[in-house]
Amino acid sequence: VLKDGAWLVPVSHWAEKTALVYVSTDQGQNWSVRGSVQFPDWEFDEHMLIELRDGRLWMLARTKGNPHECFSSDGGRTWTEPKQARIQNINARFFLRRLASGRLLLVKNGPTNQRLDKRSHMSAFLSDDDGETWKGGLVLDERSAVSYPDGFEAPNGLIHILYDWNRH
Repeated sequence: VLKDGAWLVPVSHWAEKTALVYVSTDQGQNWSVRGSVQFPDWEFDEHMLIELRDGRLWMLARTKGNPHECFSSDGGRTWTEPKQARIQNINARFFLRRLASGRLLLVKNGPTNQRLDKRSHMSAFLSDDDGETWKGGLVLDERSAVSYPDGFEAPNGLIHILYDWNRH
């Protein structure tokens, strides 16, 4: 939910290899496409959206290589040219969310500056500066075959993270 009250949802159109941004301005009653991005080196973009403190939107997406990122200054209607993000990750989904504290939470396989060879070491990181730097590296699960993290923050502040293991 953006500061102006609009709801944004990332939706992947895999047949067209396009990362879409859907918007609702009536609390989910109606939805429409607001903008889209096509990422280079595409493979299952599984993008995430964050509204930065300066009002821009940050889209981070999975690619065959390291994740790519782009930014929007008009609420998601248009986006900058995608570029490789500073965050490295194996070709796998990650999770990105703003917490009630204002910090960003990132959950991914391994350190933020390392692309692992396999889906292992599911780890959590915090950022106080809108993703410029990351702290922590709390290893949630060091086993192989851990992937697809997601989560939420409960009203009492407890952070719940889920992911799958050995999905096949």
